[in-house]
Amino acid sequence: MYEEIRKGLIKALKKVKDIDVIFIKNEDFDEVSEYFFVVIKPISKDVETVNMYRESFLIDIMYDKEGASIHELMLMAEKIDDYFKPVIYFDTFSVSVNATIKVIDNILHYTFDFDKTYTVIRESKEDMMESLEIK
Repeated sequence: MYEEIRKGLIKALKKVKDIDVIFIKNEDFDEVSEYFFVVIKPISKDVETVNMYRESFLIDIMYDKEGASIHELMLMAEKIDDYFKPVIYFDTFSVSVNATIKVIDNILHYTFDFDKTYTVIRESKEDMMESLEIK
């Protein structure tokens, strides 16, 4: 699930602005003057029913541009909002976005919850009721 979300966010953010999308800080991180830094934080994974699961993540998309004004950061927030709202589309699913926008230490934070419910088909190792004989 994480990899699918990661790939979808890269694809979406590249359409907003074609700059680096970073998920892990490394030694080259300081050399980039404009980038999106994305944190995908798992919140929960619950079993709803026998074959149904629900996963929740907190997505924090940070936009940093060296020397950017608050006006430039808010324009970028508007661009992200225009592309992501009301729904962001991934390859096999879509998610409604209700985002929070903040600027902290001259870095834009575009944050939203990502909830996905899905079913898993399990093959039973036990005989089905229909196939049992009554004696």
